[in-house]
Amino acid sequence: MLIITGKGVHKKIEDEQDTNPKLFYGKIKNSIINWINENDLKKYILTYQDAGFEHGGDGALFVYLRKKKY
Repeated sequence: MLIITGKGVHKKIEDEQDTNPKLFYGKIKNSIINWINENDLKKYILTYQDAGFEHGGDGALFVYLRKKKY
């Protein structure tokens, strides 16, 4: 599944808390990643990754769902 979140806005350099600075800071994308990592949803999601440039790049995520067990 492809989720388009948008890139967000440029992150301020003064933010010393982030040890891994990013060019863009997307609140929606970070919220979705946090939501995916919740224990209630982990059993449904196999993995996720940033989309390639042709699918939205930093502004999109691919989420791979687990197959339903019958």
